[in-house]
Amino acid sequence: AFHDLRTPTAAQTLRRAASLAEEYVRGLDLQQRRIEGTEPEDDDWFFRRITDWKLMLHCMWGVKLAGKIAAPLDSEVKGALDTYDQSVPHLSIMRNVEQHIDEYAVDTFPRYKPQKRPNTKKPVGRRQLEAQMSWSADTFFWLGCEINFAPARAAAGELLRAIRAARDAAE
Repeated sequence: AFHDLRTPTAAQTLRRAASLAEEYVRGLDLQQRRIEGTEPEDDDWFFRRITDWKLMLHCMWGVKLAGKIAAPLDSEVKGALDTYDQSVPHLSIMRNVEQHIDEYAVDTFPRYKPQKRPNTKKPVGRRQLEAQMSWSADTFFWLGCEINFAPARAAAGELLRAIRAARDAAE
């Protein structure tokens, strides 16, 4: 289509980034409610909360990507993205392992070197995928990594606010 041949304007890019950020921040809140609450399948599915935490990782990564879309266009967004990244220092390790679980499950890494666990500096392997994980309502531990939801959510909210402000200023 003709519109795919034109580079989007800054305003269009910021609108897209704001829309994506809104979706992923709402996803964070949804997953937090699920993690803190009870679900009908809880009696039969012990690892349901781990699945919800892994879905939260997806939303956290989406917030980061929305920020990366907008950051080149606004210095306040860039600062908010840096703060967000600091609030989730192990996000990329957890996301990369989860995203490439097929390779980690059989210890084959044809495309890249395996992620290293921050607590031991040893590569993540198949034995860590379903072991050494724990969670609370606010914290997820996996692969020697930790994600604490409260500061991550606060930083995600600030990043969303910065993206919205940049979008509004560009329109």
